[in-house]
Amino acid sequence: MTEIFKNTEVFREDYVPSRILFREEQFKQINATLRDVESGGPVCHCLGIGDMGTGKTLCFKYAYARLPPKYHVYVNCSDAFTQSKILVSILQNLGSKSKPGCSTYYYWKELKALLPQQKFLLVTLDEIDKFVEHPDSGFSDFFYNISRPPVQNVLVSMLTNSLRFESKFRTALDPRSLDTFPYRRLEFPDYSVQELTAILSDRFRDGLQSTAYDEDTVHHIAAIAYKEHLRARGMIKLAFNAAQKGESNHETKIQNEHIKTGLEELDVQLSSEIIKRLHLVQIDLLGQISRCVKIPSKVLFEKHWPNIAKYRDTGTSFQRYWSFLSPMIVMGLVQEEKNGRGRGKGVQAILTIPGDAQEMIAATLQTIENERKDRTISSNWEIKT
Repeated sequence: MTEIFKNTEVFREDYVPSRILFREEQFKQINATLRDVESGGPVCHCLGIGDMGTGKTLCFKYAYARLPPKYHVYVNCSDAFTQSKILVSILQNLGSKSKPGCSTYYYWKELKALLPQQKFLLVTLDEIDKFVEHPDSGFSDFFYNISRPPVQNVLVSMLTNSLRFESKFRTALDPRSLDTFPYRRLEFPDYSVQELTAILSDRFRDGLQSTAYDEDTVHHIAAIAYKEHLRARGMIKLAFNAAQKGESNHETKIQNEHIKTGLEELDVQLSSEIIKRLHLVQIDLLGQISRCVKIPSKVLFEKHWPNIAKYRDTGTSFQRYWSFLSPMIVMGLVQEEKNGRGRGKGVQAILTIPGDAQEMIAATLQTIENERKDRTISSNWEIKT
């Protein structure tokens, strides 16, 4: 027990509180789907759509928490973005010793052999857009097979932050699967400032000493979160930063200056989080640009892109290259400067990392390198062969 904190666990991103506020309608639909699959009825899958921090993952984890672990598999498609990787994740959660490197036919055969031992299986595919939009991911085959006997006792919950995902999904999906893969669309709207205040009050009650805050503190943090579009997840991180600052100063109550400092730290944390959620190809490109400090886009495309594209099993065209690079320019992670190459020689685009973001990006890339289980990128961001 400390001056401010009572239980730091309640501020963790994977924490599931004892009650979920303002998501009654979503729970009603999730529970209706669960009743159908538990009773052996026809499966209707779920598609949860909403911005980051609107409670999608939390709601599904909360609803599924009452079930034994063997009935539920959680897969984040940022890491498992191909059919094979998702199938390996599912099989390993079911106790199989399957490893990457086999054919999808082998994985499906093993899954079909294991499923009769289960009454049903719930598969949550978080950040599903990373799977569907990845080239050669095999997503269409996945959804075709997941809705065919004897796999019809599998309920798939797809979660995405992309509000345009559904139209892309239906357009890209194999027409044979459209009729055999029915799903409910669950929308997760942004919280109001009043709702954010109530959510934060719950977390403070469970996580902080009663003397560490008052109603004004809760209202102030919730108002900042609403104004800055931090949503619930960002608000809780801000609250934790502020409380941690007060704790490090050996104070017994969160002060406004703690909140201000916490917001500054959160800006860096959120930027780092955005980088961690990038596609692996984008992380490769960002790492190469960071390593070179300045690099002409033409050199990056001609010298480094073929290796990256080959290693990540994606197309080598300039259009494909630009589809990964341009979003990072829009987000401000990469700057593009147009420099003249001399009279009559045209203009070349020079790619750099913004000065005020260099330290944060370098640190984040190093963290990614340290955390990646497969060590797909070496410390100097050269593609391993």
